[in-house]
Amino acid sequence: MATPEEPSSMFAAMPIHVPEAITVTAMGGGTLPWGAPSVMAILGHSNTSPSEPILGIGSDWPMAWIRTGIDLTQEEQEGLHVRRFRTDHIIATGTAPFAGVLKGGDPPDVFAETESGRVGLECMTLSVNERRGAHALFRNIRRLVAGSPDSFYALAGHIVHMWFNDEDSALSRPHAQTDEAAALMIARALAEYRPNDTALMQQGMDMPARMPELPLSKTDAGASFYSTPMIGAAPDTPLFSLTGFELSMAYTTTHTAHAEWEALKKKIKRKDKPGNDWLLISSSAVDQRGYIYPSEDLLADFLLNSFEEVGPLDHIQRITVHMWSSGRAVDIWPEIKPIFGPIYAGFSPWHLPFQMTVEQEAK
Repeated sequence: MATPEEPSSMFAAMPIHVPEAITVTAMGGGTLPWGAPSVMAILGHSNTSPSEPILGIGSDWPMAWIRTGIDLTQEEQEGLHVRRFRTDHIIATGTAPFAGVLKGGDPPDVFAETESGRVGLECMTLSVNERRGAHALFRNIRRLVAGSPDSFYALAGHIVHMWFNDEDSALSRPHAQTDEAAALMIARALAEYRPNDTALMQQGMDMPARMPELPLSKTDAGASFYSTPMIGAAPDTPLFSLTGFELSMAYTTTHTAHAEWEALKKKIKRKDKPGNDWLLISSSAVDQRGYIYPSEDLLADFLLNSFEEVGPLDHIQRITVHMWSSGRAVDIWPEIKPIFGPIYAGFSPWHLPFQMTVEQEAK
């Protein structure tokens, strides 16, 4: 009797660099509709005394929440943050946290009508500016590639995973926009690269005992990359529409709980002004370019799991952390208290599901 053929799978890996000795206790991530990772991270603690919780974010995929030809103003972003919190509150609880919203006096950003009366609602984001800056530099390479789309036909239907370092040192940020020579060198290497999908194929769905050798290309500009085929869908992005492939970047940021709380408390102190009654902290919220960064919700969860007191405060009476990707909200002042959620399984970026062939459906 014939035995059913074991399903095959595609191996993919991205580097995560942690610049100190730590004990890794968990690895996490998500998968995009086309098979690439949406975010990859590790959790652990330092091998010091006393030990400290550590989060290492290795990669994330910025998602276009809105496509806009001009940057959103600060006021427009704050309006979206306030309205999204109100919507999630209604979805989760059936009630609205406030009714009307009026422009504030800066401070606060807005006035909100609550059951207790009018309150001054101030907005703030929990963001990883280092990661946002790295992605901004990476967009320079994406623009260069999109400017000559006919050079990359061999990469059609693939995701190119790229990272930057010098002589196998720690992962670094992409080159500055002024370094045109490096960007052109990377673009030429991409045009000459030929995918090797068979090198990454394996039988079964389990993690292999030994990592296969990646079909890696290394450039003199400090960039390394390889490609994997899109599986199940294609990203509905301008770069894919122009070239037929997409680019993903690995770049590690390391976060210790106490240092992140100290930085957050300093930002909160700057918001502790007369007129600011309620502080809304949004994570993975839309930025001025219309992007959201799902890794920022990982940081929010990490901090809530390693909670530190944020007071005393002179004017702010309530602080709420609201996570866009999960729809979770937690009060952290005057006490830590869950409000609602999570209510969502995460973001799903714009994508184009592949139509299955008769042969594929038969399998």
